[in-house]
Amino acid sequence: MKVTIIGRWGAYPAKGEATACYLVECDDLKILIDVGSGSLSQLGKLIDLATIDVVFVSHIHADHIADLMTLQYAALVDTQLKRRKKKLQVFLYDPEASISFEFPDVIERHPLQPSSKVVLKELNCTFFETNHNVPTLAMRLQWKGQVFVYTADTAYCEKLAQFAKGADIYLTECSFYAAQQSIASTHCTSSDVAKMMNIVKAKQTILTHLPHYGEQKLLIEEVKQLTNYAAQLAKPFMTMTIKGEVNHAL
Repeated sequence: MKVTIIGRWGAYPAKGEATACYLVECDDLKILIDVGSGSLSQLGKLIDLATIDVVFVSHIHADHIADLMTLQYAALVDTQLKRRKKKLQVFLYDPEASISFEFPDVIERHPLQPSSKVVLKELNCTFFETNHNVPTLAMRLQWKGQVFVYTADTAYCEKLAQFAKGADIYLTECSFYAAQQSIASTHCTSSDVAKMMNIVKAKQTILTHLPHYGEQKLLIEEVKQLTNYAAQLAKPFMTMTIKGEVNHAL
């Protein structure tokens, strides 16, 4: 299993980057988790969009789905040009069914619930509803004994940490600095992240959904004050494997 950071920002993308988007590769299976603003342009630097098999959408905030609607156009064009051989499978948590696709011949929609279990070849996916201001699912992907957990957007949640316990790769949002606890009602501060890390006990922890202001490296320093588990800031095109290998560039 390999995980690559495509977009790492919350709210809106920094210049030349993208908001939440992560590529998971399990042998020849390519999975996109969230499709934030700017993500397709970034993703195209790494892979052919026609090779994406599956998309998981954690929730319907714009910084997680902005490029989802243009991805359907890419799927349509690639299908017409015979570059895409099968439908794009899109699993999304959208209880109000507010997202619709124009081209059902090229995209197959699968509604998610917290109790959903998705099996894709040897990949097993389970979900957990987070502490956010719209319905949001964290995801636990298990492939041949390897475990990747993505928190999506959430405030501190001990039960979510239990859900993520023992992850090989733990990708957690970190939207606020420790001093901003009073305004972090639907997102995690660095202190919240550290407290959850003490429960999760992951082999690798990556901080994402980052704030656009301040010195982001301070987030890591604040985390270190409350946990002995190491963490890194997400970087564009950073790749992580279960073996602990990290590559910070293309």
